[in-house]
Order: sequence, then structure tokens, then C-alpha cells
Amino acid sequence: MNKLLQGKCLLIINGSSDIAKAISLKCHECGGDIIVGVRRDSAIFGSEISKVYNILSSYETINNFAECICPQLDGVVISIGNVSLRPSANINPEWLNIQLDSHIKIMVYVVSALYRHKKLNRGASIVFISSINGPVVASVGSAVYGMLKSAVTGFSREIAKEYCVKSIRSNCICAGMVETNYIQDSFNDHQIEKMKKMNLTGKLVTLDDISNTVVFLLSDLSKSITGTNIVVDGGYSVNL
Repeated sequence: MNKLLQGKCLLIINGSSDIAKAISLKCHECGGDIIVGVRRDSAIFGSEISKVYNILSSYETINNFAECICPQLDGVVISIGNVSLRPSANINPEWLNIQLDSHIKIMVYVVSALYRHKKLNRGASIVFISSINGPVVASVGSAVYGMLKSAVTGFSREIAKEYCVKSIRSNCICAGMVETNYIQDSFNDHQIEKMKKMNLTGKLVTLDDISNTVVFLLSDLSKSITGTNIVVDGGYSVNL
């Protein structure tokens, strides 16, 4: 896969999360010229990826980046929104607005600004990172989280339809339980082993599993794939 993205300029949004960071580094490894957009200044990449911009704080900063700073792009990866579960009876306006801002508004602002300012090259590929929670399965405490992740998949499909006039593709990855620092910090060994057994593979989804799927969707190998949701969950949703 080393040269699959050679010559492609790619923007990774929210590159400071474990998943987005792994995607950024994998795309760089595969030859892509990587630009990362984060919510706050981040030095986590060291010298490997130097083009890191703090652009996600508002509509204005996103629009200014798209208009004045961003180069022409061959691909965009949107990986935003932290896991935040809460029973529907405990939802309040402040918490809900935070969820809408982090999961939905940034996504819409970024994609619309890039398209409006003509920064997406003909044939560009947009990849959204969503979850199986909402689009595929349901769980207690995930009413809002699942709703938001379903909105991501819906937005991706609509963008595929709307932007096809420019030969721009849009696809979504619905991820299962990914082996991240969040999982390691939030669950004990017994709980993690139980999660693994719920997958047909007997393993959690790895960061490489997600990153390799992203590379495929950004590359010319997937030139006939658009408007799809690809489930990467180790067979969890089949095994229910």
C-alpha cells in the first residue's frame, strides 16, 4: 500500500484523536501529502506531519482556512465527535449543543466551505468516520450518540449525490469497537476480553483496520465506490 496515495493532497479533520492520528500517519506512509485540522494546537505528530492547523473552533476559522490557506485537495477525511453516552432522560440543552457542535456542525462547515471555495479537485474522495452505533445497532444510553452517527452516514450519502457532478466521491466507515487508548482507559481486562468474544473475529477492530480502509477509499482503487457505508466491526453486528 506504500504508494497508493502518492501525489495526493489530503486533509484530515480532527487529527488529534487516536483514530484520526492513525489515519493521518497511515496516509503519510502511503505517500500522501497530509494536512491536519484540529480543534486546538497539537504537537503530537512531531516532524512526520508538519502541516497542522488549529481551525475547528468556529465557522469563521473553518471558512477562512478553506478560502485563504487550504490548497487544492484530492481527499478529505472527517473523523470528529468524541464518545459521550447519556440516557435520554438526562439530556440537557448545554450537553446536547456540545454534541451537535462536535459531531455535526464542524462536519457540515468543513465540507461545505471546501466545496464552496472550490478546493476539492475533480475526482476527490471524502471519507467520513462514523459508528455502527446508530446506523447499524442500538444500545442503552446511546440515543443521541446513535442519532448523530446516523446523521453522519446520511450526510455522506447526500454529499455523494450532490457532488457527483464534479466526480467527487463520498463514503462512510461505520466502525465497531476500536482498540484505542479510550478503550484501554475505560474498561478492565475482563471487560475487553468479553468485547473481543462478541466479534466473529475474536478481536477488537484495530487502528490499522480503520486506516487501511480509509486509504482504500481515498485511493483510485475505489474509483467506482461512492454513497456507501462500509461496516468495519469484526463481525459484531452479524453476531448479535
